[in-house]
Amino acid sequence: MSNDSLEKKNYYNLLYGYYQGLFTEKQRLIFDLYYGEDYSLSEISENLNVSRNAVWDTLQKMHLKLEEYESILHLVENNNKLESYLLELEKHSNEEGIKIINKIREME
Repeated sequence: MSNDSLEKKNYYNLLYGYYQGLFTEKQRLIFDLYYGEDYSLSEISENLNVSRNAVWDTLQKMHLKLEEYESILHLVENNNKLESYLLELEKHSNEEGIKIINKIREME
């Protein structure tokens, strides 16, 4: 797998972690099989009794929706900013402050 496709896979997995609840059960199943279980398009199409093209089309539509959701809601971007701020705050905190920072991280 090329570096670029691995980056894309990681990117879509990250987005999916935030937005998976916005997809149908069948879409989630296809995504999980392809990205989580590393099934091929053919394997998914055989298991779900749909065409290979339908699986491909579903994944492409999900990619677009994931990017759209992030462009509107910014959950990943905001979480990255929050983590950056927490790391900076951690440098200036005492033991009690670190405990509070860790509680904030547990909320994510």
